[in-house]
Amino acid sequence: MNTPGSSLADLARSGRPIGVGVIGLGAHGSWAERSHLPALRAVPGFELRALSASSKQSAERSGHKHGVRRAFGTAAELAACDEVDLVVVAVKVPHHRELVRTVLT
Repeated sequence: MNTPGSSLADLARSGRPIGVGVIGLGAHGSWAERSHLPALRAVPGFELRALSASSKQSAERSGHKHGVRRAFGTAAELAACDEVDLVVVAVKVPHHRELVRTVLT
């Protein structure tokens, strides 16, 4: 994920795209697929670079469907990806805390 000490504002000012990773982007009608994905793609300067799902296989299917190269089976793997500057947690609410903690540590 983005290097410590840098900010999304700095990245946006640089003119480089902000690399987005989505946790919970499924291939079969998920909330993230129906709502978050279209919104993220509509924002100038955002570039969908990675996703994670409940398993590596599920992530790969979703990545293939949505044209995302980097597909991970865990949130920790997604957060460790150097191409990801911003993480969207798009899973059911009871799982938010665990996944956000994973991404922030």
